[in-house]
Amino acid sequence: MKVVAACCVALLLASASCNKNTKGSSSQSLLGTWELRASQSSMLPLTTLPPGNGNLLTFTDHSYSIG
Repeated sequence: MKVVAACCVALLLASASCNKNTKGSSSQSLLGTWELRASQSSMLPLTTLPPGNGNLLTFTDHSYSIG
């Protein structure tokens, strides 16, 4: 019985911690142009790229482009 109660409490806490933003807050939006600033592959160390390196991602309402 204690295990069932503990599982129910854990499930309740996990579901209460989730939050879906339905108001479309612009502070959490990906829209716009983003530049790659760091890269890491597998076990290689992190590579920091300089500003203006040309690795750009542009996000719009319905699509994205790499360029």
